[in-house]
Amino acid sequence: MSFSKLVTNIAILGLILAGGCGSDPPSKGQVVTGEVIVSGQPLKRGLIIFQPIEGTAGPAATADVVEGHFATTVQMGPWPGKFLVKIESIPPEIAAIAAGKSPHPGQLESSEPHREIDAQFNRKSQITIEVIAGENPPHTFDVRWQGS
Repeated sequence: MSFSKLVTNIAILGLILAGGCGSDPPSKGQVVTGEVIVSGQPLKRGLIIFQPIEGTAGPAATADVVEGHFATTVQMGPWPGKFLVKIESIPPEIAAIAAGKSPHPGQLESSEPHREIDAQFNRKSQITIEVIAGENPPHTFDVRWQGS
């Protein structure tokens, strides 16, 4: 594993584990729900990131993607405004650690190799959504694996 991939994996793990930490944020957060489909199948485990676009106040927000579904919470959701959406798959080793399991290959939930989401849906993403105050419609993101 390259150094940059290791740093990315550690950052993803930190976001997962930090989900319930910190003081109470302002109540401007909105619930955003939906699904992530990769090459026709629900993304087993991943992370969706909502990054504010220039002119949108508030912090970035994240949500776990589990079996294709995600939901932000009022406490940790994005504030009303426009957001760039980035989607990452989570390597089995990181998913095991986040679930409190041993990262040893013999004890992982899946022996499948890690596949990355194509860069046009994360590092080079141009996907945007608008989050409104109140009830937001569910979003479906149909993405593909790198190299597909």
